[in-house]
Amino acid sequence: MGLHFRKRSRFALHACLFIGSAVFLIPFLWLLLTAMKEDEELVPERLRILPSAPEPRAASPYVDRSYFGEMACPEALAGPGWARLQPAIRSALRAQVEQSDIAAELPVDQAGAIPSLVNGLWANLLGVLPDTLWSEADDRIMAEIGTAAAVPGRLAKVFDAVYRRAAISSPILRKRDFVEVAPGSRWVVTEGGLTLAEPFGGGDQTVRDLHYRFGPSGTIRLTTRFTLPFDPREIKQISIPIRADRSCHRVRVAVSMKGKRFEAEEDFVLVGSRWSEVIFQEPSADDSKPMQRNWTLVHAVADVDNLAPNELQIEATLVRSGPVRAWRGKLSANFRRVLKQVPFDRYLWVSIFLACANITLTILSSSIVAYAFARMEWPGRKLCFVLLLSTLMIPAQVTMIPQFIIFKSLGWYNTLFPLWVPSMFGNAFFVFLLVQAMKGIPKDLTDAAKIDGCGFLRTYWNVILPNVRPALAAVAIFTFMGSWNNFMGPLIYVNDQRLYNLALGLFSFQLQSGGSFSLLMAGSLIMVAPVLVIFFLAQRYFIQGVVMSGVKG
Repeated sequence: MGLHFRKRSRFALHACLFIGSAVFLIPFLWLLLTAMKEDEELVPERLRILPSAPEPRAASPYVDRSYFGEMACPEALAGPGWARLQPAIRSALRAQVEQSDIAAELPVDQAGAIPSLVNGLWANLLGVLPDTLWSEADDRIMAEIGTAAAVPGRLAKVFDAVYRRAAISSPILRKRDFVEVAPGSRWVVTEGGLTLAEPFGGGDQTVRDLHYRFGPSGTIRLTTRFTLPFDPREIKQISIPIRADRSCHRVRVAVSMKGKRFEAEEDFVLVGSRWSEVIFQEPSADDSKPMQRNWTLVHAVADVDNLAPNELQIEATLVRSGPVRAWRGKLSANFRRVLKQVPFDRYLWVSIFLACANITLTILSSSIVAYAFARMEWPGRKLCFVLLLSTLMIPAQVTMIPQFIIFKSLGWYNTLFPLWVPSMFGNAFFVFLLVQAMKGIPKDLTDAAKIDGCGFLRTYWNVILPNVRPALAAVAIFTFMGSWNNFMGPLIYVNDQRLYNLALGLFSFQLQSGGSFSLLMAGSLIMVAPVLVIFFLAQRYFIQGVVMSGVKG
C-alpha cells in the first residue's frame, strides 16, 4: 500500500512539474510564433496560433481560399434556423457575386474564386448586420442581406483581401543630394512565362501586375533600361517598389551602370501580400554608421561594355522556391529584416561589455564587503550592516535625479560610465546574499589559513571565494539579467545611438519600423534568447547559491 502511494505521489509530482513547465513556456512559444508571422496574420479576423503556410505556387495571380474559411453561423441565430437559411443565403450571395463587374473581369479562374468571394462577403456582412435581424421573418432577413451585400465597394474590399498578385513599379533613383528621380521606364520580359498586365481595377500607370507561370527552368527575368539626365556616379540609392503574393519566391536584382554589373548580396523574398520598397545601395560609409539600414548592398561582379556612359539597366529575376525553401523564407523573414535594419552587432557588443563589466565589478565589490561583514570583527559592524540593508527600502525613483545630476557634473552624460561604474561600490542585496553564504563556511578553514600565514586578501581569494561559488553564480545571473534588460539607465544617460544597448536599440527600432508588431516580437526574441540560454545552463548553480545563502554555519 505504501509503495503504491509513493508511486502515485511521484507521478503526481512529475505531472505538476510538467504542467508548470508547459505554463512557463507559453509566453515564449507565443513570442516565437508571433515573430514568424506576417503583419497581415495579426489582424483579429485572421488571428491563429500557428503561422499560415506559404503558397509557393507555380502560377500567379490566384485567390487565397483559406483567408475567410467557410460561412459561419451568426451567434444570435439558432442551429435549426441557420440550417434552414444557409442554402438560401449562399445562393443569394453567389448570385450577387456572379452579377458584379468584378466577376466579369476576374483575371483568375472563376470556379475557384467565386466560392471564396461568397465566404468573404458573408464574413463582411456578419460585422454590419444587427443581431436583432435574426429574429425577423426569413423574407425580411434575406431582403436585408441583399441590400447590405449590394453596398458599393463592399465586394471590392472582399476581393482585395483574397486576391494575391505580384506586382512591380518603375524604379526610383535617389541622388546624393537626396533628390528623387523617377525615370518612368517600363519593364520588359526577357525570359520565362510572364505577362505584364495592368493592375486589376485600374490604378497607377507605372505599376504592372506579374502574371507568371514558371517553366522547367524555374526562373523568370525582366529588365528595364533608361538614359539618365545626370552622371550615374551621383546615384546613392535605387528603389524598386514590389508587391508580394505570399508565394515566398525570391527576386534577385542586378544593376548595370558605370561600366560594371552590380548584384545584390541577398534576394528579396515575396513574403506577405503588401507593397515593399526594396532599396539597393553600393558599399559606403553609411554601412558603418550606427543607424538603421533599410537598404541591401550591391557589389560589382563584372565589367559591362554594352551600355552608354549615362545608361542604367536593372534586371530582376524571379526564382521559384520549393516548399522547404518557401517555409524557410517565411519563418526567417522577420529575423532577417531585424538583423539587417538594426545595427545589431553594435548594440550587442555594448550589451556584452556592460554585462561583463557589471558582473565582474559587482562580484568583486560585493564579495569583499560581504567578507568584511561575515568573517571579521570590527567596531560598529552590526550597525553598518543594518544601515546597508536599510538602503534596500529606498526606491530607485528617489535617487534617480540626484544621481543624474552627479554624473552630469562629472561629465559622464552620454557615456557608458554611469551604466557600469556604480557596480564598483557593491550592491546591498548581493552583499546580504553573500554574507549568509559566507557564514555557512566552517570557521576552521579561515583559522587554518591564518595559521598558514594567509592574510586578509589571500584568505578571501583562496578560501572564501571557492566555497561560495554557487552564491557568486547566483549574483552573476541576477546581475546579467539586470544589465542585459536595462532600459531605463541607457534611456536616461545615453543620447548617442552608437552607445545604445539591445533594450534601447530595439525600442528605437520599434519607433522607426512603423509599429510592425511581428518585427518587434522578432527583435525581442533575439534579445531574450541569450538570457534563456544562460539561465538554463546555469540553473544548477543558481539554485545552489540561493539555497546556500540560507544555511548557517
